[in-house]
Amino acid sequence: MRGGLAGAALALLVAGPLQAQRITTELFGYLGYSRASFTHVTGGEDLTQRWVGGATGGLGIRHPLTGAAGLRGELLLARRGGAFGFELEGEEVSLSLDLVYLEVPLQLQLQSYRRDQRFRPFAFLGVVPSFKLGCDAEGRGSAGLLQRPCDEVMEQDPDWFELGASGGAGVEYRQGRTHLQLQARLYQSFSDLAADLDVSNRTFALVLGVGM
Repeated sequence: MRGGLAGAALALLVAGPLQAQRITTELFGYLGYSRASFTHVTGGEDLTQRWVGGATGGLGIRHPLTGAAGLRGELLLARRGGAFGFELEGEEVSLSLDLVYLEVPLQLQLQSYRRDQRFRPFAFLGVVPSFKLGCDAEGRGSAGLLQRPCDEVMEQDPDWFELGASGGAGVEYRQGRTHLQLQARLYQSFSDLAADLDVSNRTFALVLGVGM
């Protein structure tokens, strides 16, 4: 009987520190800068005549699975777009689109969870469903500059839903309750902007994350 109680007490003493070292589900706030351009879906070549730059940010949650693997889910506001040229009535015209999306990335993350490690590198990859919130068009030609919402100047507005993939890498600093991340990520759409728009979105972003 005494041996059983002693064994149980030892098990509790060992289990305590092990449980304290476990990484639990964590919430992060994100803020960063992105640069977007258009590419051809089939060839992948960059069509950039003008970058679209802007802020990106939102919230994310991370849940460990086993070992170095974990799941990431995010809710982000992101700017995308770019410019491309086309011929209209014998004149070369440049059309720039500035789009805003609500992103819902679902990703697998690999990261070191060693307790004695303050700087922890990580990498992630996953799919990104996105919902278009707004689109502004800017046309440049001999008649000058025209700025309007996309649905007022384009025969076909960019699709309201977009599916793509994102991947990246970064480093996390942990000291007590302080969790800071710096990450670089690349997004590429799987589809055209619309049936008659043979271009897709590509975005590169640098993002700072703060654990909460």
